[in-house]
Amino acid sequence: MTSILGKIGWWTLVVATALMLLNHLLGVFAFAEGDDERLMFVIFALLNLYALIVLLLPYRRREPWSWWLTWTSVAAFPASVLFITDPSIGGLYLAIGGVLALGQVLTYRDVTRRSPLATSLVG
Repeated sequence: MTSILGKIGWWTLVVATALMLLNHLLGVFAFAEGDDERLMFVIFALLNLYALIVLLLPYRRREPWSWWLTWTSVAAFPASVLFITDPSIGGLYLAIGGVLALGQVLTYRDVTRRSPLATSLVG
């Protein structure tokens, strides 16, 4: 990222995604009360791992497709509220979705600009 807002947004995305990955991994062993809950935690952990890999590699290289793909991870948090019965957890997921969306918006100008590498290759 080149701008200060882009850096703040990227770090927000990385830290929040890494913390949610850790949370969901712990959930598999510490919070899940049955196979269905364990599966839910595993699926969210895998989504967070995938999102973190995208953020650390192509997103950091400012590949525009990665910015658009990251919206799937951002949207998963508020969408999951439809399946969460505990209001405090649902509120937390809505808040995390909002933080991720803000981080995503802050990086828009940096990520969607042509990267220096792409510019030098094209000419």
